[in-house]
Amino acid sequence: MRPIFVVTAAASLLMAGAALAQAPAQSTPTAKPSDAPAAAAAAPAAAAAANASVSDAELKKFAGLAKQVKGIMEQHQPAIAAAADPAAKSKEESSMSGELQVAVTDAGFTVQRYNEIAQAMQKDPTLFQRMQQLSAGG
Repeated sequence: MRPIFVVTAAASLLMAGAALAQAPAQSTPTAKPSDAPAAAAAAPAAAAAANASVSDAELKKFAGLAKQVKGIMEQHQPAIAAAADPAAKSKEESSMSGELQVAVTDAGFTVQRYNEIAQAMQKDPTLFQRMQQLSAGG
């Protein structure tokens, strides 16, 4: 069940759109001054590695899939919210989860790979921007 929660988080991430791409990087308040140079050097390297590990083809597929994921979630959310009891809610959530898994695999992803890309976008706003450009035809 855990992978679907990340798929759900990924859909939320994609719905957030430009807000993510424009969010400034935040420093860790508990970081020591002596850690700053190492952290500053590691962050861009990690972001670049995540960005480079996702192909343009994957990003295009991901963008299309994100629209499907959003639609599936929007279709099921009213029934989940209106569920009369925990069993009915669980049944609707399971139905949504199954549809999400089918959509992800039908798009040519594994749930794990979809989640990896979603998590990479959360860590690297430039990856999200690259996806937006590719899906717009750029």
